[in-house]
Amino acid sequence: MRFAHSDVRTPMRTLTASIVACAFVGCAGAARPSAARPELRAELARVAASIDGEVAIAIVDLATGAEVHVNGETPMPQQSTFKLWLAVAVADAVERGEVSWDTEVRIEPEQLTFPYQPIADEVGEGRAFTLAELVGWILLVSDNPSADAILRALGGTDAVEAALRRRGIEGVRITTGEEGLHAMADRLRGETDSMGEAEARAHLRAALARDPNGATALGAARGLARLARGELLDPASTERLIRHLTETETGAARLRGGLPEGWSVAHKTGTGPDLRGVGLGTNDVGVIRAPDGQRWAVAVFIAGTTAAPADREARIADVARAVVASHRARSTSAAIHRAKTSTLGERSSGKARR
Repeated sequence: MRFAHSDVRTPMRTLTASIVACAFVGCAGAARPSAARPELRAELARVAASIDGEVAIAIVDLATGAEVHVNGETPMPQQSTFKLWLAVAVADAVERGEVSWDTEVRIEPEQLTFPYQPIADEVGEGRAFTLAELVGWILLVSDNPSADAILRALGGTDAVEAALRRRGIEGVRITTGEEGLHAMADRLRGETDSMGEAEARAHLRAALARDPNGATALGAARGLARLARGELLDPASTERLIRHLTETETGAARLRGGLPEGWSVAHKTGTGPDLRGVGLGTNDVGVIRAPDGQRWAVAVFIAGTTAAPADREARIADVARAVVASHRARSTSAAIHRAKTSTLGERSSGKARR
């Protein structure tokens, strides 16, 4: 598996991906405005209350800027959703002329220390990858060594956070990479091994509240909205990132799992380990697109829960279903209003002719 500067696609696949990405960034024209509905927030609150632990949800309507959220200002562990912001930081550095998409970064065998590292077969005895390739690896398959290689190339987490500040991303913190996140999980595992169940779970939930890569659901959704509108990066960078997010191979049962035929999502998932029966994070952030072109940026973070992994993913899918239901209800209401207006207009016209 190799993601080159051209992404090694056939011309037809590249054209198809570009068309899909174009749809997500609004190339086909503005969608019909749709304001947030009170019943949508009520449904999000119901979803959040249906599972234990901390749940944060935020939705931003790209056409109107209307926002609806539950615990949207509470910092939550990002897990691998932070890789989206690494990709934004790479694009920032490219646009500033500090690096290029062809800049090469080496990954050595001794840096392959993670339980999940799909790039390992490509590394062999050590190999250089371009930043374009590494961004593909982190967004398409959420590769861990690639994320830390990008951090090294950019100059560390301080450089990444500076890039996010330059781009106006708020509510997103990145102070460690995958090596640090895995070390934290190992430390928590050791600290809770000798604790009773209740004490261990309380300890883990308290630690999650201090996660070094915390983000608010509102901060993530607002940043995604700006990316999808083309306000965050230049057109080429925007198209590249949205294309990867559209083609990501992870999280089929999360936001994507709640969408009917004709709907689509460009998204990035994040998943932490389970320790003592407590999930450290099950997340999905993305841009949902309706068949009529309406779009919403959505962020869902679930942490500190004892629910089964499938149940966590089902709750994330429920958020996508809530977006669909709200949009359909509003579309139906708008159609009824148009029909009534048209009927009244015809009656008025008829009276005038008499």
